[in-house]
Amino acid sequence: MENRLLIDYYEAKMSLKRTHDISPNDCRYKVYVKFYCEPSLTNHIIRPHSREPLIQRTNQPHIETVDFNFDYDDDEKAGRERIDRELREWPLHPKGRRWLIDCAMKDVQELFECMPPHHNTLILKFWVRANDVRVHYEQEEEDVWMVPADHESPIDCSICLDEISSGAEGLTCGHVFHEDCINKWLKTSHSCPVCRYQMHA
Repeated sequence: MENRLLIDYYEAKMSLKRTHDISPNDCRYKVYVKFYCEPSLTNHIIRPHSREPLIQRTNQPHIETVDFNFDYDDDEKAGRERIDRELREWPLHPKGRRWLIDCAMKDVQELFECMPPHHNTLILKFWVRANDVRVHYEQEEEDVWMVPADHESPIDCSICLDEISSGAEGLTCGHVFHEDCINKWLKTSHSCPVCRYQMHA
């Protein structure tokens, strides 16, 4: 028997700062979009014989910048799909990722509409601070790395992006997926698809 942390509460917080700069002239109207991510994790651990929770905050390494460029006549849907593919590696909840893409595409469109007459290229920068907040209850349980998910918490599967309504599995890192999705994933990889936490082989 060993102590294991069972996640009772999970919240993903995200804050966003954006700026735009003017770049030297180009032959076409362009907007360069740069995303920067600063991830952190806060764990509140409730121990059986203690009144005060143990709070752990971890600032994870900055994720590399992701760059995109958009021409005036680029297809918006294709642009969204391109950004979504790149940002899937970031520690963002799918809803937060979709919101970030919506903000970026809206700003790109607005910049094209108000492009200064003597500047054909603008640079749009997004700084994203992603903070995972988790509350754990420390319990004694057998060493099992797969735990049933809370069926009442509305959450999306980060693998297929559909809402989880039934047949969910949670990993010990706290991320929850459709049972079929995570079982297929774990056949080829022994890490969480969201945070890369290493599972037992």
